[in-house]
Order: sequence, then structure tokens, then C-alpha cells
Amino acid sequence: MKRITPVCIATFMQGTSIGILIPVITHYVLSMGASEQSAPLIFSTFSLFAFLSSFIWGKIVDKKGRKFVMFFSILGITIAYAWLAVASTVWEIFISRAFAGIMSGFSIAAFAWVADIYDENSRPKAYGLLGASFGFGFIAGPAIGALLVQQDAYVLACFGSFLISLLSIFVIVFSINDSDKYERNINPSFRELLHIKKFRPVIIIAGIIGVVFTMIEGSFAIYIYKVFQATARDVGIVLVFAGLFNVLVQGGISSKVIGKIGAVHTIRFAIIFLLFGLSSLIKIELLGFYIPMIFVSIAMALYMPALQSYSMGLAPNKLRGSVAGLLQSIQNLSRIAGPALASFLMFTYWDKLAYVTGFVILLVPYYILRFMR
Repeated sequence: MKRITPVCIATFMQGTSIGILIPVITHYVLSMGASEQSAPLIFSTFSLFAFLSSFIWGKIVDKKGRKFVMFFSILGITIAYAWLAVASTVWEIFISRAFAGIMSGFSIAAFAWVADIYDENSRPKAYGLLGASFGFGFIAGPAIGALLVQQDAYVLACFGSFLISLLSIFVIVFSINDSDKYERNINPSFRELLHIKKFRPVIIIAGIIGVVFTMIEGSFAIYIYKVFQATARDVGIVLVFAGLFNVLVQGGISSKVIGKIGAVHTIRFAIIFLLFGLSSLIKIELLGFYIPMIFVSIAMALYMPALQSYSMGLAPNKLRGSVAGLLQSIQNLSRIAGPALASFLMFTYWDKLAYVTGFVILLVPYYILRFMR
């Protein structure tokens, strides 16, 4: 596993640079004069443009190579952070985050690189280490961001993201090489993906689980505020606690589970944990708000390495980037659709309806997985 160390370091640095902005970016937009209604759209802006570019990056990964995309993706994201730091208007902030979304091809290349380097037995551990590296960064980043913000001055935090992202470029340039197993694909196409045996059900499964997870992610803070009057500090503590569970499971336990029962059964096992998480959200008055997020974090820590391992095992070498790009597109589309759906159901009908709906639709991928091997 020594070869993956530089990729894990670069992934950790990207998770940290993104995490720094989490407690900062909304307030930064508000300080520039944005309304409270429009400020949260800064997150949707990134996800929308990442969704639009992900499959294109996947094709470039197959055509130009893994290191090529890692380098140019992080270079573009670093430029976006610099632009964010010197922005003087609300529109510049939104455009800089849109540009960051367009350039977000690093993880696609990293997933394809792992599939090239490691065999079927070793991939779950490698993907788990990548996920844990990003998770560590996502825990460290918000803490760094909070320290860098001084008296409502947010520029220093943006420069912090810029510097960490800049350092990751040097890791990529001097420590990462393409595998000699990489097979160049001159013209990868979406039609080729649909001809991969067993891949079409994966698209449905990834889409539904992604929407359910982001429904929870996007509504949790406001939901526990309505039920318990929980503060932002309470939310932060819960998310750090859940993040630690996620890192521990992805970094060690997930690969052992996948190795013992297989990727398909691990995904079904993850769905069970997610169903428990949704059930405890519905009964949150009795169980409190720590238990649901522990279930959800364990579910996602099992699900992501299993999905990546299974998908890359289906893909021929020349289409691994395209498969990773399509999965990333589905994730980003979920980040747009999930929170919007949860908000609509919670505020139009019943505050628990989002979680009841999530429980019901999760039964679809659970059923589909019964027929997959």
C-alpha cells in the first residue's frame, strides 16, 4: 500500500482545503451583500458545475491519463481558491466556485489510478484509505477555517485553502506516476458504459442512495433545530463525531467486510445501516441526534469503498475513468436534488416526510442487489 501514500496525501490536502471553506463561505457571501435566501446557493453552484463536468473529466482520464487530470484539475481548483480570496463582489465568489466545480476531476482520476495499480482483492482497502484521507481532511478543514477567520475577515481562510491546494500540486508532480497498466482510449463514449455487463443497475443504486444520503445531509441541521433548538455548535460537534466514525470504518473495517462478504453484500449491509439511520431520525425525540448520524456515517463508510470496488471491477481498463466520472456525476446530481427534495417535503408537508420517503425508496436498491453478484 506504499504506492498509494502520495495520492492519500493529496486527497487529504484537498479535503482540508474544501473543509476550510465549510464554516466560512456562507458568511463570506453574506459579507459581500448577498441575501440570506441566496447565500446557501453557493454550495449548489459548485455541485451543479461539478455535475456538468464530471463525465467529461472521466473521458479525459481515459484519453490523456490519470496524472494529467490530477495535475490540471488541482491547478484549476487552486486558481479558483486564489480567485475566491481576491473576489470583490458576490458574483465573483459564485463564478470562482463554479470554476472550481468545473475543474473537480481529481477524485475521478484518483479512483481510476487505484483501479490500475491494485487488483480486485486490494482495491477495497485502497479505496477505504482514500475515503479516510478525505474524511480526515474534512474534519481538520473546518477547525482550521474557524481559526483563520478573524473578526469577520474571511479572506485569510480562502488563502489557507489556496496554499494547501497549491502544495498538493507538488505532491502530484513529484510523487505520482501513471501505471504501466493504463490503456489509452482515444474516444470513450457513454454508450460503451451502458454495454458493460451489470453496470446499469449500479447507476440506479448509486442515484437512489446518493439522493437519500444528501437528503439527510442537507436537512439535518434545520431538522434538529426545529426539534431540539440545536445550535450550529451542536451540529458541528455531531458532524465531527460522525466523521470520526466514518474515517475509522473506511480506513480499516470496510475493506475487511468487503473481503469477507463481497462488495454487493456490503452495499446491502450499508443500506440496512442507512435504514436504521432514517428510522432513528423519524424517532429522534426518543433517541437524540447523535445515534442517527452514527448509523448514517457507518453506512456511507461501508457503501463508498464497496461501490467503487465493484464498479471498477466491472470496467475494462480503457473505461475506468469514464466509469468514475459517471459515478461522480451521479453524486453531484444527488447533491443538487437531495437537499431540494428534503426541503420541499419538510416545509410543504411534514418535517419527517423526507426521512419516511428516503426509507421507502431505499428498498428499491436493496431489492435490486438481491439479483446482483
